[in-house]
Amino acid sequence: MSVPEIEETIRGLKYKTPFRPFVIELTDSRSILVDNPDAIGFSDGTVGYIHPNGEILMIPYANVFALRDATDVIRSNERP
Repeated sequence: MSVPEIEETIRGLKYKTPFRPFVIELTDSRSILVDNPDAIGFSDGTVGYIHPNGEILMIPYANVFALRDATDVIRSNERP
């Protein structure tokens, strides 16, 4: 994805009604579960993420590898 496509996709996921949790996969192999739309913000080529513990992570769009629906992640953690 190009940088404009990444920004557009993240904005679409943030403002989707109803909101659905999603995962931001980074180029360094980390994954960030976004389960609250208020935890995401935007600024000059970066997406900001506020972790539940209060830590703020600024992610340049160029460091985003993939975006995906978190339903599968959440479902995989459920017990049968």
